[in-house]
Amino acid sequence: DTNRLVMKWRGETIVDMSRAFLDTNGVRQHQIVDVCENEYDEHPFDAVNSDLNTVLQDANVASQIGLAEMFDASIGKSTVLMPFGGKYQLTPEEGSVQKLPVHGMTNTCSVMTYGYDPKVSKYSPYLGASYSVVEALARITALGADYKKCRLSNQEYFEHLGVDAQKWGQPFEALLGLIDAQLAFETPSIGGKDSMSGTYKDIHVPPTVITFAVTTAKTDDIVSASFKNPGDYVYLVKHKPVKNNVPNYEQLKENFETVHKLMQEKKIDTMTKTLETPIEEVEFSVRAYNCLKRANINTLGDLVEKSELEMMKIRNLGKKSLKEVIDKIKDMGLKFRDED
Repeated sequence: DTNRLVMKWRGETIVDMSRAFLDTNGVRQHQIVDVCENEYDEHPFDAVNSDLNTVLQDANVASQIGLAEMFDASIGKSTVLMPFGGKYQLTPEEGSVQKLPVHGMTNTCSVMTYGYDPKVSKYSPYLGASYSVVEALARITALGADYKKCRLSNQEYFEHLGVDAQKWGQPFEALLGLIDAQLAFETPSIGGKDSMSGTYKDIHVPPTVITFAVTTAKTDDIVSASFKNPGDYVYLVKHKPVKNNVPNYEQLKENFETVHKLMQEKKIDTMTKTLETPIEEVEFSVRAYNCLKRANINTLGDLVEKSELEMMKIRNLGKKSLKEVIDKIKDMGLKFRDED
Protein backbone atom coordinates (compact mmCIF):
# COMPACT_ATOMS: atom_id res chain seq x y z
CA ASP A 1 0.00 0.00 0.00
CA THR A 2 1.56 3.26 -1.15
CA ASN A 3 -1.07 5.32 0.71
CA ARG A 4 -1.96 7.04 -2.55
CA LEU A 5 -5.18 7.28 -4.56
CA VAL A 6 -4.46 6.10 -8.10
CA MET A 7 -7.10 6.09 -10.85
CA LYS A 8 -6.50 4.74 -14.34
CA TRP A 9 -8.47 5.10 -17.55
CA ARG A 10 -7.65 3.05 -20.65
CA GLY A 11 -4.36 2.06 -19.14
CA GLU A 12 -3.28 5.63 -18.37
CA THR A 13 -2.98 7.11 -14.88
CA ILE A 14 -5.33 10.08 -14.64
CA VAL A 15 -5.27 10.60 -10.84
CA ASP A 16 -2.35 10.02 -8.49
CA MET A 17 -2.44 11.83 -5.18
CA SER A 18 -1.45 11.31 -1.57
CA ARG A 19 -4.04 10.08 0.92
CA ALA A 20 -2.65 12.62 3.39
CA PHE A 21 -3.69 15.39 0.99
CA LEU A 22 -7.23 14.05 0.75
CA ASP A 23 -7.47 14.00 4.54
CA THR A 24 -6.97 17.78 4.57
CA ASN A 25 -10.22 18.22 2.57
CA GLY A 26 -8.35 20.36 0.07
CA VAL A 27 -6.36 23.51 0.55
CA ARG A 28 -6.57 24.85 4.08
CA GLN A 29 -7.26 28.55 4.41
CA HIS A 30 -6.76 30.72 7.44
CA GLN A 31 -8.60 33.91 8.27
CA ILE A 32 -8.32 36.32 11.19
CA VAL A 33 -11.77 36.99 12.66
CA ASP A 34 -12.71 40.07 14.69
CA VAL A 35 -16.13 39.91 16.36
CA CYS A 36 -17.28 43.46 17.08
CA GLU A 37 -20.27 44.93 18.85
CA ASN A 38 -23.08 45.51 16.39
CA GLU A 39 -24.05 49.10 15.59
CA TYR A 40 -27.53 48.27 14.30
CA ASP A 41 -29.90 50.85 15.81
CA GLU A 42 -33.15 48.90 15.84
CA HIS A 43 -33.52 46.58 18.82
CA PRO A 44 -35.91 43.77 17.75
CA PHE A 45 -36.50 42.58 21.32
CA ASP A 46 -37.70 45.95 22.65
CA ALA A 47 -41.42 46.50 23.10
CA VAL A 48 -42.94 48.87 20.52
CA ASN A 49 -45.98 51.11 20.71
CA SER A 50 -46.97 50.83 17.05
CA ASP A 51 -50.65 50.62 16.13
CA LEU A 52 -52.02 47.53 14.37
CA ASN A 53 -52.10 49.14 10.92
CA THR A 54 -48.40 50.03 11.14
CA VAL A 55 -47.47 46.52 12.21
CA LEU A 56 -49.52 44.94 9.42
CA GLN A 57 -47.73 47.10 6.83
CA ASP A 58 -44.34 45.72 7.82
CA ALA A 59 -42.91 43.63 4.98
CA ASN A 60 -42.23 40.77 7.39
CA VAL A 61 -45.81 40.77 8.68
CA ALA A 62 -47.97 41.68 5.68
CA SER A 63 -49.52 38.99 3.52
CA GLN A 64 -47.15 37.57 0.92
CA ILE A 65 -49.85 35.99 -1.21
CA GLY A 66 -48.98 38.25 -4.15
CA LEU A 67 -45.39 37.07 -4.08
CA ALA A 68 -46.46 33.42 -3.70
CA GLU A 69 -48.75 33.67 -6.72
CA MET A 70 -45.77 34.65 -8.88
CA PHE A 71 -44.41 31.15 -8.32
CA ASP A 72 -46.01 27.74 -8.66
CA ALA A 73 -48.59 27.55 -5.87
CA SER A 74 -50.64 24.79 -7.49
CA ILE A 75 -51.79 21.73 -5.61
CA GLY A 76 -51.96 18.08 -6.56
CA LYS A 77 -53.04 14.78 -5.10
CA SER A 78 -50.07 14.77 -2.73
CA THR A 79 -50.91 18.17 -1.23
CA VAL A 80 -52.23 18.03 2.32
CA LEU A 81 -52.34 21.78 3.03
CA MET A 82 -52.86 24.48 0.44
CA PRO A 83 -50.33 27.36 0.68
CA PHE A 84 -53.15 29.65 1.85
CA GLY A 85 -56.10 28.16 3.70
CA GLY A 86 -59.27 29.22 5.45
CA LYS A 87 -62.65 30.15 4.01
CA TYR A 88 -61.19 32.92 1.85
CA GLN A 89 -57.84 31.22 1.20
CA LEU A 90 -55.92 34.08 2.79
CA THR A 91 -54.43 32.36 5.85
CA PRO A 92 -50.79 31.38 5.19
CA GLU A 93 -49.85 27.91 6.40
CA GLU A 94 -46.74 27.39 8.53
CA GLY A 95 -45.03 25.09 6.04
CA SER A 96 -45.30 22.63 3.20
CA VAL A 97 -47.04 19.30 3.84
CA GLN A 98 -47.02 16.68 1.07
CA LYS A 99 -47.97 13.02 1.07
CA LEU A 100 -45.13 10.70 0.12
CA PRO A 101 -45.26 9.51 -3.50
CA VAL A 102 -46.03 5.79 -3.30
CA HIS A 103 -48.03 3.24 -5.24
CA GLY A 104 -51.42 3.01 -3.61
CA MET A 105 -52.68 4.84 -0.51
CA THR A 106 -50.61 6.34 2.31
CA ASN A 107 -51.22 8.73 5.17
CA THR A 108 -47.53 9.45 5.72
CA CYS A 109 -46.45 12.94 4.71
CA SER A 110 -43.35 15.09 4.67
CA VAL A 111 -43.39 18.35 6.61
CA MET A 112 -40.97 21.17 5.81
CA THR A 113 -40.68 24.62 7.37
CA TYR A 114 -38.19 27.48 7.47
CA GLY A 115 -36.98 30.11 9.91
CA TYR A 116 -35.32 33.50 9.41
CA ASP A 117 -35.81 37.01 10.80
CA PRO A 118 -33.75 39.71 9.04
CA LYS A 119 -34.19 42.24 11.86
CA VAL A 120 -32.81 39.86 14.48
CA SER A 121 -29.99 38.84 12.13
CA LYS A 122 -28.96 42.45 11.51
CA TYR A 123 -29.02 43.11 15.25
CA SER A 124 -26.97 39.99 16.04
CA PRO A 125 -25.89 37.28 13.56
CA TYR A 126 -25.50 34.92 16.52
CA LEU A 127 -29.11 35.42 17.64
CA GLY A 128 -30.35 35.47 14.05
CA ALA A 129 -28.97 31.98 13.41
CA SER A 130 -30.18 30.68 16.79
CA TYR A 131 -33.71 31.97 16.31
CA SER A 132 -33.83 30.64 12.72
CA VAL A 133 -33.69 27.15 14.27
CA VAL A 134 -36.26 28.12 16.91
CA GLU A 135 -38.66 29.49 14.29
CA ALA A 136 -38.34 26.49 11.96
CA LEU A 137 -39.00 24.03 14.81
CA ALA A 138 -41.85 26.16 16.18
CA ARG A 139 -43.53 25.99 12.77
CA ILE A 140 -43.02 22.21 12.71
CA THR A 141 -44.74 22.00 16.10
CA ALA A 142 -47.57 24.28 14.99
CA LEU A 143 -48.27 21.95 12.06
CA GLY A 144 -48.68 18.99 14.41
CA ALA A 145 -45.35 17.24 13.79
CA ASP A 146 -42.68 16.26 16.33
CA TYR A 147 -39.70 18.64 16.39
CA LYS A 148 -37.48 15.96 17.98
CA LYS A 149 -37.59 13.93 14.76
CA CYS A 150 -36.47 16.83 12.57
CA ARG A 151 -33.32 17.16 10.54
CA LEU A 152 -32.10 20.56 9.39
CA SER A 153 -30.54 22.16 6.35
CA ASN A 154 -29.11 25.67 6.25
CA GLN A 155 -28.65 28.35 3.63
CA GLU A 156 -26.15 31.14 4.27
CA TYR A 157 -25.83 34.47 2.48
CA PHE A 158 -23.40 37.23 3.49
CA GLU A 159 -21.86 40.31 1.96
CA HIS A 160 -18.53 40.01 0.15
CA LEU A 161 -16.04 39.26 2.93
CA GLY A 162 -12.64 39.53 1.26
CA VAL A 163 -10.00 39.46 3.99
CA ASP A 164 -11.79 41.95 6.26
CA ALA A 165 -11.57 40.47 9.79
CA GLN A 166 -14.64 42.36 11.03
CA LYS A 167 -16.78 41.19 8.11
CA TRP A 168 -15.69 37.61 8.78
CA GLY A 169 -16.94 38.10 12.31
CA GLN A 170 -20.55 37.95 11.06
CA PRO A 171 -20.56 34.38 9.67
CA PHE A 172 -18.39 33.34 12.63
CA GLU A 173 -21.05 34.62 15.05
CA ALA A 174 -23.83 33.03 13.03
CA LEU A 175 -22.10 29.65 12.96
CA LEU A 176 -21.74 29.67 16.75
CA GLY A 177 -25.41 30.53 17.21
CA LEU A 178 -26.44 27.82 14.77
CA ILE A 179 -24.36 25.16 16.50
CA ASP A 180 -25.63 26.17 19.96
CA ALA A 181 -29.25 25.85 18.83
CA GLN A 182 -28.71 22.51 17.11
CA LEU A 183 -26.99 21.06 20.16
CA ALA A 184 -29.70 22.37 22.49
CA PHE A 185 -32.59 20.90 20.45
CA GLU A 186 -30.58 17.80 19.44
CA THR A 187 -31.66 18.37 15.82
CA PRO A 188 -28.55 18.17 13.62
CA SER A 189 -28.05 19.80 10.26
CA ILE A 190 -27.46 17.14 7.61
CA GLY A 191 -26.97 19.48 4.68
CA GLY A 192 -26.57 23.05 3.63
CA LYS A 193 -25.79 25.43 0.81
CA ASP A 194 -23.57 28.45 0.54
CA SER A 195 -24.29 31.41 -1.72
CA MET A 196 -22.39 33.81 -3.90
CA SER A 197 -21.38 37.24 -2.65
CA GLY A 198 -24.33 39.27 -1.40
CA THR A 199 -22.77 42.59 -2.43
CA TYR A 200 -23.57 44.89 -5.34
CA LYS A 201 -21.55 48.10 -5.31
CA ASP A 202 -22.38 49.60 -1.89
CA ILE A 203 -25.50 47.45 -1.32
CA HIS A 204 -25.13 44.44 1.00
CA VAL A 205 -27.50 41.69 2.09
CA PRO A 206 -28.15 41.40 5.83
CA PRO A 207 -26.33 38.56 7.61
CA THR A 208 -28.39 35.57 6.53
CA VAL A 209 -28.63 32.03 7.85
CA ILE A 210 -31.94 30.36 6.96
CA THR A 211 -32.87 27.12 8.67
CA PHE A 212 -35.05 24.51 6.94
CA ALA A 213 -36.55 21.79 9.12
CA VAL A 214 -37.83 18.53 7.63
CA THR A 215 -39.60 15.56 9.19
CA THR A 216 -42.45 13.13 8.56
CA ALA A 217 -45.89 12.85 10.14
CA LYS A 218 -49.32 11.33 9.64
CA THR A 219 -51.87 13.35 7.70
CA ASP A 220 -54.46 12.86 10.45
CA ASP A 221 -52.17 14.70 12.87
CA ILE A 222 -51.60 17.77 10.68
CA VAL A 223 -53.02 21.05 12.00
CA SER A 224 -53.87 23.95 9.72
CA ALA A 225 -53.47 27.62 10.67
CA SER A 226 -56.99 28.87 10.00
CA PHE A 227 -59.71 29.24 12.64
CA LYS A 228 -62.17 26.33 12.66
CA ASN A 229 -65.23 27.54 14.55
CA PRO A 230 -66.67 30.83 15.89
CA GLY A 231 -65.71 31.32 19.52
CA ASP A 232 -62.53 29.27 19.36
CA TYR A 233 -59.96 30.31 21.95
CA VAL A 234 -56.55 31.73 21.03
CA TYR A 235 -53.66 30.99 23.39
CA LEU A 236 -50.24 32.58 23.64
CA VAL A 237 -47.47 30.12 24.48
CA LYS A 238 -44.89 32.40 26.06
CA HIS A 239 -41.14 32.25 25.68
CA LYS A 240 -38.91 34.34 27.92
CA PRO A 241 -35.33 34.62 26.61
CA VAL A 242 -32.44 34.30 29.02
CA LYS A 243 -29.55 36.76 29.39
CA ASN A 244 -28.74 38.86 26.29
CA ASN A 245 -31.93 37.59 24.60
CA VAL A 246 -30.47 34.13 24.00
CA PRO A 247 -33.26 31.57 23.46
CA ASN A 248 -34.41 29.76 26.58
CA TYR A 249 -34.00 26.33 25.07
CA GLU A 250 -35.32 24.35 28.02
CA GLN A 251 -38.50 26.43 28.11
CA LEU A 252 -38.90 26.16 24.34
CA LYS A 253 -38.53 22.38 24.37
CA GLU A 254 -41.10 22.13 27.16
CA ASN A 255 -43.46 24.39 25.19
CA PHE A 256 -43.05 22.40 21.98
CA GLU A 257 -43.58 19.08 23.74
CA THR A 258 -46.68 20.36 25.58
CA VAL A 259 -48.28 21.70 22.41
CA HIS A 260 -47.48 18.52 20.49
CA LYS A 261 -48.98 16.38 23.26
CA LEU A 262 -52.19 18.44 23.23
CA MET A 263 -52.40 18.08 19.46
CA GLN A 264 -51.92 14.32 19.70
CA GLU A 265 -54.78 14.24 22.23
CA LYS A 266 -56.93 16.27 19.79
CA LYS A 267 -57.31 19.05 22.35
CA ILE A 268 -56.15 21.59 19.79
CA ASP A 269 -58.34 21.88 16.70
CA THR A 270 -56.97 19.86 13.83
CA MET A 271 -57.61 20.15 10.14
CA THR A 272 -61.18 18.93 9.67
CA LYS A 273 -61.07 18.11 5.97
CA THR A 274 -58.17 16.96 3.84
CA LEU A 275 -57.99 16.23 0.15
CA GLU A 276 -58.26 12.49 0.85
CA THR A 277 -61.63 12.91 2.59
CA PRO A 278 -64.31 10.80 0.85
CA ILE A 279 -67.19 12.87 -0.49
CA GLU A 280 -69.49 10.63 1.60
CA GLU A 281 -68.19 12.55 4.63
CA VAL A 282 -69.11 15.90 3.08
CA GLU A 283 -72.70 17.07 3.55
CA PHE A 284 -73.78 17.20 -0.09
CA SER A 285 -77.41 16.82 -1.11
CA VAL A 286 -78.42 13.43 -2.52
CA ARG A 287 -78.65 14.84 -6.06
CA ALA A 288 -75.23 16.52 -5.94
CA TYR A 289 -73.65 13.45 -4.33
CA ASN A 290 -75.04 11.05 -6.95
CA CYS A 291 -73.87 13.28 -9.81
CA LEU A 292 -70.34 13.44 -8.37
CA LYS A 293 -70.15 9.67 -7.85
CA ARG A 294 -71.32 8.99 -11.41
CA ALA A 295 -68.53 11.33 -12.60
CA ASN A 296 -66.01 9.14 -10.69
CA ILE A 297 -65.36 11.88 -8.12
CA ASN A 298 -64.74 9.99 -4.89
CA THR A 299 -62.65 12.35 -2.72
CA LEU A 300 -62.14 16.07 -2.17
CA GLY A 301 -58.84 15.63 -4.00
CA ASP A 302 -60.70 14.37 -7.07
CA LEU A 303 -63.08 17.30 -6.79
CA VAL A 304 -60.52 20.11 -6.63
CA GLU A 305 -58.69 18.69 -9.64
CA LYS A 306 -61.70 19.71 -11.73
CA SER A 307 -62.18 23.21 -13.11
CA GLU A 308 -65.54 24.98 -12.81
CA LEU A 309 -66.01 24.55 -16.55
CA GLU A 310 -65.50 20.80 -16.19
CA MET A 311 -67.95 20.74 -13.28
CA MET A 312 -70.60 22.46 -15.44
CA LYS A 313 -70.32 19.61 -17.94
CA ILE A 314 -71.13 16.88 -15.39
CA ARG A 315 -74.34 15.19 -16.41
CA ASN A 316 -77.48 16.19 -14.46
CA LEU A 317 -75.50 18.54 -12.18
CA GLY A 318 -77.79 21.54 -12.48
CA LYS A 319 -77.12 25.16 -11.52
CA LYS A 320 -78.50 24.71 -8.01
CA SER A 321 -76.40 21.59 -7.30
CA LEU A 322 -73.32 23.19 -8.89
CA LYS A 323 -73.68 26.25 -6.65
CA GLU A 324 -74.05 23.94 -3.65
CA VAL A 325 -70.77 22.17 -4.50
CA ILE A 326 -68.93 25.45 -5.19
CA ASP A 327 -70.11 27.00 -1.90
CA LYS A 328 -69.18 23.87 0.05
CA ILE A 329 -65.68 23.81 -1.45
CA LYS A 330 -65.15 27.50 -0.60
CA ASP A 331 -66.37 26.96 2.97
CA MET A 332 -63.66 24.32 3.42
CA GLY A 333 -60.95 26.69 2.17
CA LEU A 334 -60.51 24.84 -1.11
CA LYS A 335 -60.97 25.83 -4.74
CA PHE A 336 -61.31 24.23 -8.13
CA ARG A 337 -58.39 23.96 -10.55
CA ASP A 338 -57.79 27.07 -12.63
CA GLU A 339 -58.50 26.83 -16.34
CA ASP A 340 -55.44 25.98 -18.45
